[in-house]
Amino acid sequence: MEFDADKIAIQTGISSTRIKDDLATYSVMSELFPKLEISNQNIGLYGGTALNKIYFGKYQRLSYDIDLFSYNYKETFDFISKLGAVLVSKSNERERCKFRFKGVDIDIWGVKSKEILEMPEKRELFDLLYYLGYLIPPLAVPSYSLEYLMAEKTFALADRNMLKDIYDLWRGFKVLENKNRYKEYIKKIGKLNKIDLFSYAVNQIEFMLKNIKYYRKESIDILYQPDAEIMLNEIKLSIQGLR
Repeated sequence: MEFDADKIAIQTGISSTRIKDDLATYSVMSELFPKLEISNQNIGLYGGTALNKIYFGKYQRLSYDIDLFSYNYKETFDFISKLGAVLVSKSNERERCKFRFKGVDIDIWGVKSKEILEMPEKRELFDLLYYLGYLIPPLAVPSYSLEYLMAEKTFALADRNMLKDIYDLWRGFKVLENKNRYKEYIKKIGKLNKIDLFSYAVNQIEFMLKNIKYYRKESIDILYQPDAEIMLNEIKLSIQGLR
């Protein structure tokens, strides 16, 4: 994909370097997922890239890595290796690794079907540039429902306190319709991790609100950047409303 990154940077307010990173990520996904499908790899795209590029439209945050759940970890590991990807790290404690392929990080988690609350389905993924009028075709990828991705993101936000997770959850609540399904996933993920995820998330949000300046130092790449404190307060109210 050849585009004038400097022109797009002026149009979006996002640096040309990050535009190029985004295009590289989308290009790798466009190459990777058809190959994964042809080889019958049982995988699902999750995390921030899935949330933003599938569900958030022109309000998506640019995300520069590819997170995969793999139901046949060893096969996926071997397949990605044979593509020429470079192994960056590998866990000795569980089935998890990171590859770098054409400058893009691919994180792979080995999972069992019983550990996952729903199986992936084919969903259309759109890059931000598509909504700005550039000819980037959508990409069909196996991924998860908005409710499940948001529940996983709620756990991530409470666990690591990052601005990108704040934005993803805040934007997710803007488009979430099936709140009961999200609530059920929150309960199940909490049970799997032996915590009350509702209470845990609210407590962590309250901690972040008391330390808000720390999170404003982090940069995320979006067209319209809301205030971190406003986002956190709205997330807190949304979660509390489900209790």
